[in-house]
Amino acid sequence: MCGIYITDGNGAVHHRTPKGMGGSALLESPANLVTLCGRGNADLDHGKVHGNPQWARNHGWLVSRHLDPAEVPVDTYRGWILYDATGGWIPYLGETG
Repeated sequence: MCGIYITDGNGAVHHRTPKGMGGSALLESPANLVTLCGRGNADLDHGKVHGNPQWARNHGWLVSRHLDPAEVPVDTYRGWILYDATGGWIPYLGETG
């Protein structure tokens, strides 16, 4: 989200479609997994996502169980991107809400 390179363990894997929202089948999909600053739901970027779910959905950090994370763009420090099935990303050139 912020572009900080995480090297000291101060980050956690975030599931864009969490298991509790129907994301269990997507848990290992690279488009569903991102690394965010912060270790828990109360701090840094990870806390921002979980503490502001509507904002996170509007920016692609949380994805409804009815959508494919590979088709939902994410607002990052690089601009809007799409994660792909191999763990890479491409710029998103479509319209965002």
